[in-house]
Amino acid sequence: MQKKILKNRPMIAEALCELHFSVKSSQEKDPYWDPRWFGKILQQLGSKYDLEPAQGKMMRIHTEPGQKMSISEVHTPLPENRMIYKHHDKSHLFQLSPQILTVNIINDYPGWETFLQYINTGWENLSKLGHIEVNRVGLRYINRIPRSENSKNVEHWLLNEDWLPQELRKQSENFIFKFEREVNSNLFLKINLSEEFSETSPSPILFDLDAISFKKSLSDWVQINSEIKRLHDIIRDKFDSSLSKNYYNSISPNNEEKK
Repeated sequence: MQKKILKNRPMIAEALCELHFSVKSSQEKDPYWDPRWFGKILQQLGSKYDLEPAQGKMMRIHTEPGQKMSISEVHTPLPENRMIYKHHDKSHLFQLSPQILTVNIINDYPGWETFLQYINTGWENLSKLGHIEVNRVGLRYINRIPRSENSKNVEHWLLNEDWLPQELRKQSENFIFKFEREVNSNLFLKINLSEEFSETSPSPILFDLDAISFKKSLSDWVQINSEIKRLHDIIRDKFDSSLSKNYYNSISPNNEEKK
């Protein structure tokens, strides 16, 4: 089967999945955590993974009246009760704390099925620690939308959806917008829209979609897999429905590549 790779298409700048969990034991009434499990997870993952220094990344934003906003990255130490396991091929990593397992894509996005396999690997190793109950599932995609010089405004690239304020639609630079909606008691949707920190002009738009599901006692991969796929469909539908015809028209059939 041939797939078309289109130039100027949105690129996935970052993708991650979070599983919030608790560990139950027959000897303990309340959820618990044994710090030795950090080492056990590393043994289970095997020689293809290494422990990484636990550092996080924050964005520092500085503004002055009448001047362009400046954005810089700041690296900060993570809490001591979090471990990072990075694959040798630098494709993905796992972040583990006593309540959260995070699966991060750290290089080019490999496709949904491969990403799902990474999540499955993380879950399989976590589930060997004891009886695991997942109570929250999060899936997040940060998409990079390139812009051309003569079409800077947000509304040129995104449709006038109900979450997009009128003032923001006319913006071409120095914008950061956050939207949150409780879809129902079990589903929460977050949308962040901003410029990417870039030396190019106009800088790309970062379209950040985060779907969060609140479920009780998901304890096997069939249940978890089903919930993750549901969140993926929600994000995909929201992303596809938000892109304007101008964006799709900007994709040139002459720039297609086969894969």
